[in-house]
Amino acid sequence: MSEAWLLSQLEFHLVWQAIDRDRMPFPIEFRNDAEVLLDFERECAAARTKLVALLKDEPDLHRALQALARPKVRVEMFGIRRDGRDRMVRMHTGIDDGVGAVLVQEPGAATDLDAAGDIRVYLHTPAEALRRMVSLLPAVRPGTAHGVSINRLDMVAPETWSAADARSPREQVNRFLRRPYRTYLEIKVDQGPALDGWQQTGRHLHVVDFEEEGRYLLSLGNRIEAKPLTAAELLARIQRAIDRTLDQERTSAWS
Repeated sequence: MSEAWLLSQLEFHLVWQAIDRDRMPFPIEFRNDAEVLLDFERECAAARTKLVALLKDEPDLHRALQALARPKVRVEMFGIRRDGRDRMVRMHTGIDDGVGAVLVQEPGAATDLDAAGDIRVYLHTPAEALRRMVSLLPAVRPGTAHGVSINRLDMVAPETWSAADARSPREQVNRFLRRPYRTYLEIKVDQGPALDGWQQTGRHLHVVDFEEEGRYLLSLGNRIEAKPLTAAELLARIQRAIDRTLDQERTSAWS
């Protein structure tokens, strides 16, 4: 199963409203530059005409939108890329009953970092949807260093400084994490649709690609860790988070 469609921000915004959703799925954004209401209304009318024809000819697009609007589990990917042009990474996947629908927002035409462009909609199986997300990230080797691991409490700076502090585990971790990076991503896996925008729930993964070094998985809990990360391992981590989220949903349904 593999289908794909390209929608403008306005087209996606209108079709999203048509299925009773008033908030864009995070981190996808909608912006409109029309300065006059009449111009905006004309743009909306043209977009609606296109959408009516598209949905009539492409019933799978409606299936993708339903999976995004009413998923059992969703995956949000948000971050920054610095590989030639600084731009944001914005992807969102909804998984429901054997279907995985992916949204990918292209960078906008403007040169500012936060510029947002058209939105690609993909319909896949759940496994293919995750592979689609990971495949759209930069092709970066896993980190070549062993990484770092330290208790969060040990990262607190001492009240007095000595020359030995420059060689302390805390400073080694600081130097490691403060190196220039090409990509930084935050990935969240959570139950159901996001009806109220960003929520401090779900399971989180943090990924960083250091320049001339490679990709690492960051853990920012009681221990601060950075471990080399391959594309296959990233896929497995996301899938494991999805499995645990679905298990939690089934357990809560019976409690």
